[in-house]
Amino acid sequence: MTSRARFAFLLSGLFTACGPGATLHDPPVLDPATVPLSGDPVEVLPPELPGFDAREDLRHFGDVLRDSALLRSDPRLGSYFEDPGLDAVTREFGPAVISMQNLPYRSPLGQAARKPWSSWWYPKKEDYLFKDLEGRASALSKYDAFRRRRTDSARRASLASAADYARRNYRADALAWEGLCDAWSLASIDAPEPARAARVSVGDTRYAFGVGELKGLLLMTYEAVEEKDLLYYGQKFTGDHRGWIHPDVFPEQFHRFVQAQIFERREAFVMDHDPGPEVWSVPVFKANYTLEAVANDPNAVFVRTWLFSAAPTQSQDRDLVGTTEVIREYAYVLRGTRDANGNLVINSGYWTQSPSGVDSRRNHPDFFVRIPSGRPLPRRSWNPGIDNATVDEILKESR
Repeated sequence: MTSRARFAFLLSGLFTACGPGATLHDPPVLDPATVPLSGDPVEVLPPELPGFDAREDLRHFGDVLRDSALLRSDPRLGSYFEDPGLDAVTREFGPAVISMQNLPYRSPLGQAARKPWSSWWYPKKEDYLFKDLEGRASALSKYDAFRRRRTDSARRASLASAADYARRNYRADALAWEGLCDAWSLASIDAPEPARAARVSVGDTRYAFGVGELKGLLLMTYEAVEEKDLLYYGQKFTGDHRGWIHPDVFPEQFHRFVQAQIFERREAFVMDHDPGPEVWSVPVFKANYTLEAVANDPNAVFVRTWLFSAAPTQSQDRDLVGTTEVIREYAYVLRGTRDANGNLVINSGYWTQSPSGVDSRRNHPDFFVRIPSGRPLPRRSWNPGIDNATVDEILKESR
């Protein structure tokens, strides 16, 4: 039995995403540093999943960019390729270029300069931030009281109540995945972590906030960041199967983005790791990968990439400080043409299955988001009672 076949015998396990309702039944992820490279060309599975016609079901079409000219000629399919997000990465950063003389290759561990922090993601079904209990005022009630006390009496009556707005708009029937995953991911990349409980005073009145309450307030200032203030890569799937291309984010876009963002720019980014309509955002800050030759295809490489992200906490651990890491593995083939130096200039690719059993044809990222450099990210909340300056005044006592 080859070493590659032995890896396929790993026991299956559960891989939890942002919270209840999003579980991937994949084998456990191996430590990337322990994965051996044999030097022999790799046999890889084809891009298409069994039982699907590529022309009739784009959701399971593999090397879609390579054959995009053929598909564009079909009037039923051509409009699907007009989405500028499909090739946004290579239009901005150019294609990946791989030295074929160095195969097999194991990359160093790339890491962002700033490490994101873990947090509870405050599902919409949860009333923790606004529900007052006997002997315990909620985070938003304390925030409202603090804001009113520090506002002059002439303006006090015009202040919107954040707690009242949250109560009026509470939805006990919200979908299990709806919450502040995206806000947490952005905040953990963009802002310092509330590292300890805070006490703020107005006159003789003091208001105490736990770490979990502070993180909830901070996340609310990021929940409505406008798309125009962020950079998106990939086609965001919203549930319309008619125009959805499942292999997007395409592997050659995925690989080049990780190269550019982690290894070159050293900046964390947000990833929706679920290819379906549910959005499970996580902040990614580390990566490494391996490259191996592909059997009978001299212009292709087999890639295994491991992405490290901060993990969300559980609800009972809202006050946790620091970063719990999660690793996700992805497997794909990159194809291209040779330049004058024999390097492979990548122009297409397809998701495939890893020797560990991870099947990236089914499970791969939906889209990436990065924060533009050079200017502060404009924060915004859906709740009209949330004032960024007041939240920052409270947070100042926790850092």
